[in-house]
Amino acid sequence: SAARVIAVFVKEGQRISVGEPLAALEAMKIETRINSQIDGIVEQVCISDGEHVTAGSVLCRLAQSTPKEGDC
Repeated sequence: SAARVIAVFVKEGQRISVGEPLAALEAMKIETRINSQIDGIVEQVCISDGEHVTAGSVLCRLAQSTPKEGDC
């Protein structure tokens, strides 16, 4: 079934961390936040507020950050 995008919390070029919210969706009157699974950078936002999406829809494209020298 379809869900409605009720908020997009990121912008292209933004640095994100694991657990940071990317977007909020609403389906059957239940709000669900979609959180990042990686540390990285938002390369592309593929959704906008009010848009309807289905399972498997691409919400945004992320590029994983590479560790800086000296990071563990």
